[in-house]
Amino acid sequence: MSQPAGLGEYQNAVSKGTSTTPGGEDGDAGPTFNSKFEDIKEIWQNGSVLTVTKTQNQFKGPGQKKRRFGEYSLILRRKIDLNDPGRLTLQLELQSDTLRQEFRRLARGFTSISLNHDPIIIRSPYSELYHCREKIRETIAAVTSEDLRQELQLLVTFEDQYMATSIAAIEAFKRSRTIEFFWLWGLFRPGCQVVLQNTSATAAPIEWCAILKSFVIQQDEDGASWTIVVTHTCFNGQKFGTGESAFQFPAFSGTIPINQLPAYPLEYHDRKELLIEAAIECGEMFENYCRRSAQYSVPPVGTTMAYEGPFWTLRSENEPSRRGCRIHDSPSATISGRVVVDVEGFLREHPVFRDTLLPEMRHNDTVAIGYGDDDSSIDSHRFFHHRRYRQYRRGTGDSMALASLQAQPPLSNDQRQTCSPFLPAFSFSSRQWGFVLIHELEEVKWNTEVYHKLQIDTKVKSTIHGVVKSHSARTTNFDDFIQGKGRGLVFLLHGPPGCGKTMTAESIAESLEKPLYSVNGGELGTSATSIQGALEKVFSLVSRWDAIFLLDEADAFLAQRSDSVEKNAPISVFLRVLEYQAGIIFLTTNRMKNIDSAFHSRIHVSIAYSALDAERKRVIWVELAKQKCGCALSPEQALELGALDVDGRTIKNVLRLASLFAAARGPEEDMKFEDIKAVLPLATAEMKSP
Repeated sequence: MSQPAGLGEYQNAVSKGTSTTPGGEDGDAGPTFNSKFEDIKEIWQNGSVLTVTKTQNQFKGPGQKKRRFGEYSLILRRKIDLNDPGRLTLQLELQSDTLRQEFRRLARGFTSISLNHDPIIIRSPYSELYHCREKIRETIAAVTSEDLRQELQLLVTFEDQYMATSIAAIEAFKRSRTIEFFWLWGLFRPGCQVVLQNTSATAAPIEWCAILKSFVIQQDEDGASWTIVVTHTCFNGQKFGTGESAFQFPAFSGTIPINQLPAYPLEYHDRKELLIEAAIECGEMFENYCRRSAQYSVPPVGTTMAYEGPFWTLRSENEPSRRGCRIHDSPSATISGRVVVDVEGFLREHPVFRDTLLPEMRHNDTVAIGYGDDDSSIDSHRFFHHRRYRQYRRGTGDSMALASLQAQPPLSNDQRQTCSPFLPAFSFSSRQWGFVLIHELEEVKWNTEVYHKLQIDTKVKSTIHGVVKSHSARTTNFDDFIQGKGRGLVFLLHGPPGCGKTMTAESIAESLEKPLYSVNGGELGTSATSIQGALEKVFSLVSRWDAIFLLDEADAFLAQRSDSVEKNAPISVFLRVLEYQAGIIFLTTNRMKNIDSAFHSRIHVSIAYSALDAERKRVIWVELAKQKCGCALSPEQALELGALDVDGRTIKNVLRLASLFAAARGPEEDMKFEDIKAVLPLATAEMKSP
């Protein structure tokens, strides 16, 4: 992309100017200012001033060059560097004490210039002056000091004579609610409310309200771009506060509507009031989810929710970066299923996402963060902020003690308005952390009756339910002689495939309204180190969420040990980790005879499952056909299906195929018994093959 018109001139606005000490030169008394303005030109070469021009008069005396028109209250300095032909730097310098003090008050919070410089330097295109112009005029009308009025009038006159064209252009763009790249600086006033938006991730734009801290245009090897820094309400796992985020966007060509920018002032939103209302509502949910995941909570920590929507995941688990999980990123996937919203749990695993809260500043503290290299004024303010932040971390600042979240009052609506529309959550379907949209989260509809329909022995079913329920309620403090050992509850479900082992764990979790963390044995890794790390992470989360953990097809971890150290390592790791976990675990296997004897003392309940008989299969056919497919089987049809030599998993697969077969006739067609008969040969072909 070619460089936008005027970019070179704008870039001069963000380079740092020089600083002079208050008072005169060489120990002289402070200068007397004349409440006048002067436009001067300097010719530079090799870092030194060659000539200074004022209304066609040249001064070459060293004293005059050193003073450089220090008696003028306001000067416009045009700097031409012969070592960089064609480059003209323009900067407005506020020199008088009166003018600097008042402008410092009017521009409080601006970070693109140093308000503590002497002089205060505002570079072309003078955006800071533009954004203060209304306040300047209001102050002129209100002040009683004639000296101050005269000094401020210099700024108004400068605007009229030197900025009239720019102001007219910006105001015309604002009236048409459109903008061009070079004039973006006129939109973004420090302290204004902005909307960050992603219009491509979902059907409706994803929007986030924040407060603008700074705006800058820059040019590098990748081309022109613009960057904004915003402040917003965030949660660091321990308390709420104000965080800071930067967003960079590429330059664009031509004229576009303001509200099509990836970030723009809130006043240009078509439905501003509705957006604010929605943002506050979203912020209230953000606050509630964060409080439920706080460190002071006891299990269950976090909130189990149903979610269907876009999912943003980390680009790389090993890369300490937020890339891929920011508002303007495209989602990694679309997921459907249950998630646990647990902010603190996520931050523990991914500390790069833990926001640093900005120190709580007193009302009269001036933020003065400039640009560039060494500067004593800047350094002193950096030290000031670092000292305040150290006080904040130690809890010794006036209003910055690290109060617990329990003692922290509810967020105000203004604070809620700038909360993120995203929250970190763990997806049980993809078994990974990512970010979800808060407004897409819904309450889970637990099927508490499913356990009663489970086709296993009634007494066994009752025993499992009672033991799991009591363990979850922590009605006993029974522990091993070694603290932290033997506090878990381990079930081993063994029997032929498709007899209800997995369904038992799924239905008990559903009936007790607990999340189920299900993993296949082959997903935990192959080396002892990776298996141990994966298991410890899983057990920690299961205990934190008071979830039920299902390790399906755990044969490789339960097998008898042999003389092979390499093959024994995963089994030994599993034995050790299993003994020190504190959650509820269901293990399933088809190979009971191959289990290592060491597991017998670590398994609390072992349940043998037999192949399904005709009656149990009949019940499964009837229940699944009605519940999943809306098909009511007659007694004769159910008996016929119950007599088939199939297991429970195959029954489920057949019904799914039959429903798809029925849907092929038309979306309104219900599944019928004939559809089941039609797909049976396909679903059972593999079992009948030689």
